[in-house]
Amino acid sequence: MTEYVIKAMLCQVVLFLYYYFFLAKEKMLRFNRYYLVFALFFSVIIPMIKIPVYFPTAVNFSLIIFGDHPLTSKSAEQLPMLEDSVIISNGLSLIYIAVLLLFIFRMIRNLFRINLVAMVYQKTGFEGYEVILTESNILPYSFLQRIFVNKNDYESGKINTELFVHEVVHIQQHHSIDIIFAEIIQALFWFNPILIIHNRAIRLNHEYLADQAVINRQVLLIDYQKILVESVSKDHLMPITSGFSAEWTKKRLKMMSNNRSVLSSSFKALLAVPILLLMAASFMLSREDRQAKYNRELTELFYSYPNFYGTWEGMGRFYNTSLDKEVGAIPFYIYMKPDKTVEGMVGNARLYDIQLFKSGYGIEVHAMLSQPISENEKVKKDRIILLWTLPELEKNKADVGFHLTNNFVFDAFINVGGVIMTKSEPHHEV
Repeated sequence: MTEYVIKAMLCQVVLFLYYYFFLAKEKMLRFNRYYLVFALFFSVIIPMIKIPVYFPTAVNFSLIIFGDHPLTSKSAEQLPMLEDSVIISNGLSLIYIAVLLLFIFRMIRNLFRINLVAMVYQKTGFEGYEVILTESNILPYSFLQRIFVNKNDYESGKINTELFVHEVVHIQQHHSIDIIFAEIIQALFWFNPILIIHNRAIRLNHEYLADQAVINRQVLLIDYQKILVESVSKDHLMPITSGFSAEWTKKRLKMMSNNRSVLSSSFKALLAVPILLLMAASFMLSREDRQAKYNRELTELFYSYPNFYGTWEGMGRFYNTSLDKEVGAIPFYIYMKPDKTVEGMVGNARLYDIQLFKSGYGIEVHAMLSQPISENEKVKKDRIILLWTLPELEKNKADVGFHLTNNFVFDAFINVGGVIMTKSEPHHEV
């Protein structure tokens, strides 16, 4: 969970910083809207997705624990430290939940207040949308399908048509949905201060979009800017609604006059794509925990096939493809020891530097050979790979393929063979 939170926060920070330094001043209003909302979605979802990329790295067999309780190897002195860690973890979880509930309560309260205002006050209409006439000294604001205005200003004709149109654009472009989504993400990641700025950027971009839509309706830029300047004296009270803010007026006036290069803006927008892909790859393609993956898979495998422990013996028939004939019988002896080590002999050679791999058919045992397995010159190899198929053919009987090769040298003649291994009792050392 900690890894997920760190990755999600890193996504949120990197993607917003790219917006702040490269996109915020560009007049790509629709692109910026989708970028800001998608960045939140991306930062929450991508760290959840794991696409493992594992390279054929051997697993140290001695590191794997089979069947032991995690605490059985801990000393008595370590137990209090574990208990303290659990207490701290539980405490942090309680703090997180408490603050999360506080954010949820605040959002529900704001929704309730908006709905209450809509229920209590008189209603009228504008371009097919419901207009709520309130007693508050506010500029027009909107939420979902409703516009909220001051009743006295409306009845005395002080509210310019452009302000109504501005709020209609918020409704038509569904800006409230963006705000609600951003509020939910901020509640879940309340400990990340960058989300406060990110959410404000979403709202400010909504204002840019609505301003541009008003100007596109053949409204003179200078007249609309004058309306904005004259409107900065009133309050905008509801936290999760769309509407005018005196704090943002200067930025909105500047954006309206923005005539930046289309080519430069397009390049910055395109540059966001490889950044997103790079972050997705870095978080989704996981290779740092492949040792843990192999440990887990081998542990599960041995839990599933506990009979794999013990002494296994057999006589293998070795087929030399370069001679196109069988070379003869080779005695095999493998001891899977309870202390999580492996010993064995193949013919005259002792196995050493033994490594295990989890494979699709069972386990691969890779080992070095202490000497040639026989006097035959054609089988003087120094390395063996056993392909141990699981489940077993039957109780105490397994099908094992093997391959002999020179170490670090390409073997032009693939020498392969097979042996039926039988579990024998009692266990004995090599």
